[in-house]
Amino acid sequence: MSRIPTASLFLALPVSLASTALWADLTPAEVWGDWRQYMESMGYQVQASEAFDGEDLTVSDVTLKMDMIEDGGDFSMSLGTLSFEPESDGAVNVRMPNVMPMTINVAPETPEDEPVSMVLNYAQTAPVMRASGSPDALQYDYAADTISLTLAGLKVGAQSYTEEEAKFSVTGSGVSSRTEMTGTETRR
Repeated sequence: MSRIPTASLFLALPVSLASTALWADLTPAEVWGDWRQYMESMGYQVQASEAFDGEDLTVSDVTLKMDMIEDGGDFSMSLGTLSFEPESDGAVNVRMPNVMPMTINVAPETPEDEPVSMVLNYAQTAPVMRASGSPDALQYDYAADTISLTLAGLKVGAQSYTEEEAKFSVTGSGVSSRTEMTGTETRR
């Protein structure tokens, strides 16, 4: 039987305490609050319904809206239902829908111009988002097999265009990102 030297125990204690402080437990409410604060700081009006099931937080009917003051018109995006689920290591997994529609309405600049309305679908396959860190220093790791942005509808004045008449699609694969949000001040 071997003995663990006392000095090793004393050295291990500060290391384990420091690592606990660096990766403090996050709550689903803190992660959703960070999202909401960030979007509101960017000028979006955020509408959503929140419900807890144990420690899990479900945020449904999430809609982001913004008036485009300079250009006229507005922008809205429906995120559908988001789920924030705590993990045993203190991180929070964020579950998102596979398709999130965006609507853009552009007001005419002159009396001769017509209003333009379009719907774009932001789609993702196998999305994974994980938030870790602390409320003052959040780290988001995101990955998806594919992402795409596709024109789903276009209307200019009274004329609607089909998907065959107006096409737009951008696709990416093997997507991954890491975003670090720090500080308690409004972020931009």
